Amino acid sequence: MSQIMERFLNSIGLKDEQEKFDVEFAFLRHNQNDPKQVDMRIRKATPWDYPLLREFKEALLNIHYRYTLEFEYQEAPDREDVEDLLQNWYLDVYRQTPGFRLEENGEGQKGLKAVFPSEESREKETAILKDFNEFLAWLGYPFVLLGEVEAKQSESPKEETASLMEEEPSKEDFPTSEEALDSASESEDAADLESMTQEEVRERIESDFAKSQEEGENALMERLIANQKAMEEERNRQRVFRVGDYKMLDRIQEVESAGLANVDFSGEAFEIDMRTTKKGKKMLLFGIGDASDAISCRAFESKRTPIETLSSVKEGANYRIRGAIDTDFRGQKEIIVHFIDPLPKKPLRDDPEEEKRVELHLHTKMSTMDGVGEMKDYYALAKHMGMKAIAVTNHGCVQGFPAAQAAHDADAKAIKKAGTNEKPLKIIYGAELYMFDSKPDYIFNPSSIPLREARYCVFDTETTGLSARYERMIEFGAVIVEKGRVLKRFDTFIKPDISLEHAGEAMAINNITADDLKNAPTIDEVLPQIIDLLADNVLVAHNATFDVGFLNAALERYHASHPDSNLPTRIENPIVDTLPLSHYLFPFAGKHNEQAMLKNLNLNVYDPNKAHRADYDCECLNDGWQEIILRLEKAHPGIRHEDLASLSIPKGDENDPALQSEDPDTKKKAEEKLAEDQSRYNNFCKHIRNYHCIVLVKNTQGLQDLYRIITEGETTYLERASLPKTPRDLINRYRANFLVGSACFNGEIFELAMTRNRDVLIDAVKWYDYIEI
Repeated sequence: MSQIMERFLNSIGLKDEQEKFDVEFAFLRHNQNDPKQVDMRIRKATPWDYPLLREFKEALLNIHYRYTLEFEYQEAPDREDVEDLLQNWYLDVYRQTPGFRLEENGEGQKGLKAVFPSEESREKETAILKDFNEFLAWLGYPFVLLGEVEAKQSESPKEETASLMEEEPSKEDFPTSEEALDSASESEDAADLESMTQEEVRERIESDFAKSQEEGENALMERLIANQKAMEEERNRQRVFRVGDYKMLDRIQEVESAGLANVDFSGEAFEIDMRTTKKGKKMLLFGIGDASDAISCRAFESKRTPIETLSSVKEGANYRIRGAIDTDFRGQKEIIVHFIDPLPKKPLRDDPEEEKRVELHLHTKMSTMDGVGEMKDYYALAKHMGMKAIAVTNHGCVQGFPAAQAAHDADAKAIKKAGTNEKPLKIIYGAELYMFDSKPDYIFNPSSIPLREARYCVFDTETTGLSARYERMIEFGAVIVEKGRVLKRFDTFIKPDISLEHAGEAMAINNITADDLKNAPTIDEVLPQIIDLLADNVLVAHNATFDVGFLNAALERYHASHPDSNLPTRIENPIVDTLPLSHYLFPFAGKHNEQAMLKNLNLNVYDPNKAHRADYDCECLNDGWQEIILRLEKAHPGIRHEDLASLSIPKGDENDPALQSEDPDTKKKAEEKLAEDQSRYNNFCKHIRNYHCIVLVKNTQGLQDLYRIITEGETTYLERASLPKTPRDLINRYRANFLVGSACFNGEIFELAMTRNRDVLIDAVKWYDYIEI
């Protein structure tokens, strides 16, 4: 699969690591008449498998630009592909099988006809047939289905009910060798027979006989398999409508292990859809869920479940369901409902504490894949629990605000009507933002030394995990470099003082084994050597906060057991972090690990088979750092270590006077520069890592400011995965009208608490107004 197709699939939410979709672009281009429209033709190796087609078609809904799409196929679709597509499509859309069959109509490749049992059925399904033909045309399948009524026989005996198992063909159904000889004699051209010897004629006869017998056996097997399938389907139809012998389930999750049995359970109804079957009866499709799981249900209009019962099913109400477990066409379990009994609503949760809480982090259905509740239900529960206020903080959007206001207004109206002294809940408007630092830390501990004159310690660590607090270094590697020349190399394993039981994933990446560490020195033994190696050199690391964080954590533990030590309590050397520098140098790149950075620097020095070992990684990183020095020196002659802190990508000056110039060339150049600057800056921001943070508005101005932030996120800083990001400095601009919280485990504070030392954590906490625990 090409990279461009992989990026396209990722952009619409499809991961195709095993290339199950077998698709590739035949062409991809902007429309000449409408540059905002993208025209695509996709080449597929084989005709579509319906579940994959359904998944692909649903993913296309994630495209937010104008486009056209055509398909072509290396292996042309045939009649069997069309029949398979029809059965699955019809069952998916109408929850039943087609009321017609497909036959050849003798008009070539596109000649297929849909044969209906009566004129009435054809008229009833004309629109459906039209929809399917349009579906075939969209897929690029070279077929058109024509509707036709089945011809009636002039004389036909009274039909008898066919038995489920057809009579097995007898031996008489197969031709004997003599009959095959007669048949061959009749069909052979006389001239050809005269030209063949008697032995050749006999071989021909035996060959025809064997072929005829094989075809007969294949036909018999197909009939037997069809009969077996019909028998199983008939027995299953009888089973799913057989009442009684229900197995009691405490949780819906138990359906998965209950087999194909009759079950009795309860839950809350959702996604209700009433449909009409071919026979004019009603069929209700709905979901039932509880705290453990949810399952699809199908109830048919009958004496047990009359239309009045089906019509009474409401979303959010509780029901007792008795029915049979079945599987749908996708192989997923569903319930064929026998009885539906309404139940009282479950009591709302109580809060026994005297001092009531206030909910400050809440997602409604407007937080895609993260919230499933309605605001009115949250409001009712919060009020029942004695809260005085409730915040609504959906992910990167404010679309939940109208529902929150509606819940408040409905409560206020009810209170006024009742004439009580109650007060409605205060709605706190806010959002959970995807915050990032638009100006990352390229350096730490700035120094005035010029980059070309500095002596560097380029180093790397391998660890048992990601947390500097709870994990340990197991390898340290470094090279000492001055003016591009390596003066010294150092590498050592380190025996950790913790169990390696949970370090399997990390050690699988760095290929370090327990045997490698068995006789290695401890961190207390090797740390003085590492500090001596660092000396007063400028340190260079890729993701330096990680590696330096482990060194500082090691120093902190060392001083706890060696209080009189002369070692520093933390690393104070000037530091360069090449990870954010990679973002600065290559703002359009999607990946910025060490391998990607070296590739972007046009250095073919990184072998993935040798990577993730400290000594190898720091050697490769030094090659990259030397190239970066050359590029920075060329752009900023005489650049010093401290100057790296002021590196920035211009946003583009919309107030540039040249944009208003009367000179066409000057104006055009200014417009091109603005577009280029904005593109570089936007892409730089899109690829910077984000953290969740909560913003609550304090007043009406804060609400307007939040709207501005959301708008910027949905336009200027919208990531390819439709993630509306927000720079920290934009929050700071409107900070006076906000309360800022640390959010969930995807927030900055949670990660620092897990991975960094106490001082870093305390410093980061100061930026927030409150911390979630």
